[in-house]
Amino acid sequence: MLFRSGTTDFFISGKLSMAVTERVQSVPEVDAAVGVSFAEPYLSGSGIRRPDDARFVFAADPTLLPRFVDLGTVTGDLRALDRGGIAVPKTFADRHRVGLGTTITARFDTRTRAMPIVAIFDKKIFDRPALLIGHRTYEQSVRKPIDYFSLAILRDGVPDDVGQRAIERALREDRKSTRLNSSHLVISYAVFCLKK
Repeated sequence: MLFRSGTTDFFISGKLSMAVTERVQSVPEVDAAVGVSFAEPYLSGSGIRRPDDARFVFAADPTLLPRFVDLGTVTGDLRALDRGGIAVPKTFADRHRVGLGTTITARFDTRTRAMPIVAIFDKKIFDRPALLIGHRTYEQSVRKPIDYFSLAILRDGVPDDVGQRAIERALREDRKSTRLNSSHLVISYAVFCLKK
């Protein structure tokens, strides 16, 4: 399952400044927003037989992600992802004979991290056999942290067209302010309504 059925209203795609999701979250019509990043670190550690297996590592706010993505049954504590932990799919844990507490070494572009497995989940993330880390860990591990997309849920009773206009207006303002601040990445985005 790609998104939680009936909960994710908007998908904002592009290479986004990490501030974009905060901007979307501040829109009064939005109930919740989560930014999603990914990296492809080299994995090693006890039991890891093929380090290139499940190379995608998604990063998101672990307290918000379950509102947007169906991870199935989760064993362990997703909140520990922002304290340097990693979550793995059950298929990965079974194949490599690893479990909660096993340490995986992940070599990102700026640093190598020893990451304990803090959660195991049943389903794929965004239809990929990917691992999961917290946004804070991601930001500390890569040269140029960006979100590849953001997801948003509107407040109850907000019509889709009103919510989309409000999000797009906030992102236009963010684009203008970002051009004035050279420390941010250029923002390029598209907003898609996921409801039919």
